[in-house]
Amino acid sequence: MSEMFLVEIGTEELPPKSLLNLIQAFESELKSGLAAAGLSYGACQAFASPRRLALQISDLAAQTEEKCIERLGPSRFAALNAEGKPSPAGLGFARTCGVSFEELSWTESSKGEVLVFRSKQAARKVEDLLPGIIEQALQKLPISKTMRWADHEFSFVRPVSWLLMLLGAKIVPAEILGLKSDRITWGHRIHHPSPIVLASAQDYEMALERAYVLASFEGRKQKIRAEAKKCLEAISGVWIENEALLEEVTAIVEWPVPLLGSFDSRFLSVPQAALISAMQGHQKCFALSNASGEMLPKFLMVANLESQDPEAVICGNERVMRARLSDAEFFYQKDLKIPLSERLARLSTVSFQAKLGSLQDKVLRLIQLSQYLAEKAKVDLQKAQRAAELSKADLVSEMVVEFPELQGIMGEIYARASGENEAVCLALREQYFPRFSGDALPESMLGKILALADRVDTLVGIFAIGLKPTGSKDPFALRRAMIGILRLSIEGGLSINIFELFRQAQAGYGHLNLPPDLETSLQHFALERLKGYWLDAGKEDLELMEELLALKSGNFYELSNYLSARETFSKLPEAQTFLRAMKRAKNLIEKFPRNYQVDSALFSEPAEKVLWDAFSSLKKELIYSKGHLDYLQAFVPLGSLIESFLNEVTVLSESNALRETRLGMVQEICQKMRFPVFSNP
Repeated sequence: MSEMFLVEIGTEELPPKSLLNLIQAFESELKSGLAAAGLSYGACQAFASPRRLALQISDLAAQTEEKCIERLGPSRFAALNAEGKPSPAGLGFARTCGVSFEELSWTESSKGEVLVFRSKQAARKVEDLLPGIIEQALQKLPISKTMRWADHEFSFVRPVSWLLMLLGAKIVPAEILGLKSDRITWGHRIHHPSPIVLASAQDYEMALERAYVLASFEGRKQKIRAEAKKCLEAISGVWIENEALLEEVTAIVEWPVPLLGSFDSRFLSVPQAALISAMQGHQKCFALSNASGEMLPKFLMVANLESQDPEAVICGNERVMRARLSDAEFFYQKDLKIPLSERLARLSTVSFQAKLGSLQDKVLRLIQLSQYLAEKAKVDLQKAQRAAELSKADLVSEMVVEFPELQGIMGEIYARASGENEAVCLALREQYFPRFSGDALPESMLGKILALADRVDTLVGIFAIGLKPTGSKDPFALRRAMIGILRLSIEGGLSINIFELFRQAQAGYGHLNLPPDLETSLQHFALERLKGYWLDAGKEDLELMEELLALKSGNFYELSNYLSARETFSKLPEAQTFLRAMKRAKNLIEKFPRNYQVDSALFSEPAEKVLWDAFSSLKKELIYSKGHLDYLQAFVPLGSLIESFLNEVTVLSESNALRETRLGMVQEICQKMRFPVFSNP
């Protein structure tokens, strides 16, 4: 027999940005708990709203199956002493099983005759297991900061108000987080303030909808989309959609009602990014544009109730929105009165990090790193210096102090208003790209250089003062910074030695007592992230990855290109003979790992002479600049020659000199093919 099971944890308003993570973790942990208990179940549907986390599981088994348990112990030799009586090992095994030695049996195993403990685990009712499974699942939720309430000893993400646990039509008896389970839930605070008594677990979603709660997170999200579309059709508007904001708003409301509001068109003179930040960050409203992408003096809000007077709701939001946009307008106009370059002096008053100095100190380091990179990338040195010099100036502007998410964006706008070079203006915005996983990279080379210098400076500085990431803790987001460095190098086409860049960055921290293992730690951290980057990108040759990582080369661009070329090369039909021969050659060299010298004068067999002549000729023609795939394809003709050599010549000759020179030739071919000399090492 099976029933539908429903559990709902009713709380005070949950943190909206954490709601999805909480319900996903709750679902995962509950499923794991059911599986561990041996309980079968069907589909699981998750529900999450500002005041509840709920799971509805269909076809949950009424009980576990009876199990036969068999536990093997020590062998007869170990379990009995010389007199045939139980030894300490035998008695210890019986004690751990909770029985006397006489209650154990003997059985045959791969180790001979051994002691065995056999017992039956009786079936257990699901209602006896569920409270413990639920409690354990709640304890494992990813809650960064818990709360206590009343005089309870326990804590949770928010105070818990009710606990609903139904198995079909029956209450599952339990006491969790200080509450006894019941069949009562609650609807919308305004529209349905009275309790809802559920007859059975199946009634949950429909009962809540009648009480003005859309319990499904995805259902509320889709309703917002659909209702917003209707609103926009009336004004021929386009939703400037923000997925993160949409999810946050979905987590704030239980009964979403999208409404349109307006603001004075004079505010459109303020940069669009600033208007959007004011709408989204503080008011949780969506900006709108026309079909041409021009911003409209309107916004989309999502109310949490069906008001009898929606105009009053709209007017209230418009009043608050007007105040926020007025602030943005004031900050913008005030900032424009001061050229961006005149803000540089204020950077000395703002701390970058207590031990790493001020923002002005950081800017000086960025100037040095940017010039170094500009020389490597053949970018105008003056522009690189100017971009680095102005890179943090907007952080002390009124607008960015109020709206930190506009850093870089306002830098570009203010630099352009100050008459700075257009390439410099663009770099000021692009220095923060990529901001998150999958984000776009800077389009300009100057932007790539500044973005790379900024991340490397931060990474080296934080490592230098001993605050590198540990376990799951990464307060300075250094893992994300390193992924940014990898993407800027590999996807941005920067063939630069990042390890050398680390060394250049260390020079900017001469006032610190740098740890002796700093360089090693940075390299290890970078190579760990590089392997993860390759795996995420779908690379499959783990053996080759490890070999490339072992080179400890800092030119991630060339390493990645070579890895891609090798994977492409390995799938070419014409390369199969060569790859097969190389595998044999590599296995041979690995059995005799040392460096060998080639004395071609000792070659006497036709197969080895032909191979050496062909390889010597090939070495003169190899050109790395053509690209790794072309480089690798040049080796294809050697495939049949290597096979003939390995088949016809006794490599492991009795003559030491001949054996070493033959192994030396095989070794040199392997090294030349597997480890090309990277350009710009």
